[in-house]
Amino acid sequence: MGYPYLSVSDNTSIESTKGGLSAAQKRAAVQFGIGRILYDIPEQWVPIVENKTDTATNYFAKEINGTKHKGYWANPELPDWATAKDAKKTKAQEEQNQLAAKQRQQKDDLVSKIESFKNLIGFKDNSSPVKIFNKVNNREFTSLNEIVKNASLEELTNLTNELEPVAKLRNFSNTYNIELEYVLSMVHLIRQDLSKKRTLTSLVTLFKDEDAIQVEQTLIAEKKNRDREAQTA
Repeated sequence: MGYPYLSVSDNTSIESTKGGLSAAQKRAAVQFGIGRILYDIPEQWVPIVENKTDTATNYFAKEINGTKHKGYWANPELPDWATAKDAKKTKAQEEQNQLAAKQRQQKDDLVSKIESFKNLIGFKDNSSPVKIFNKVNNREFTSLNEIVKNASLEELTNLTNELEPVAKLRNFSNTYNIELEYVLSMVHLIRQDLSKKRTLTSLVTLFKDEDAIQVEQTLIAEKKNRDREAQTA
């Protein structure tokens, strides 16, 4: 028929007011948390047909540039991702992907902590951390690589919780600039049942976080005393 194509988002001489109102409504809707996908839907043009059909049921009649146009047009179809059903699927998938990414990051952080604690404690190889992991998690892994690949966040956290208190003792030695042997003597003072444990590796699973807190408090108190004595000297 030679009729023009019309855009529902036109902002020209064709439906300029309608276009402006539509844009205003879209901006207002987004402020209330709805209709954000409208900004992602590409502009669509619909053809005008002479006769009404099962799909083209909307009547149009308008004079444009001195020429009268009339006919019927069909509602444009939304892309699949913008329909309510698919939008929910997309959102659910996005949330699932975000959760998976968060868990991967948490796992990477735990693995980095384990590696750092392992070095601070001074394990000669990976066999001891693997044994500790299996003990606290009731598992039977044979290597640290296998643990990193297959262990859950909870299991890695369990291993971290066993290594961290002992790794703190090495940090205390570095932070307060004192010999590790002196730090261990503080451990034996607080936990007399551990008096026979003379190395960091032997303290793992026995020395707990609350014990590390007591050791640090003692070291802080002693440092304050030394500082006061130095000032009065």
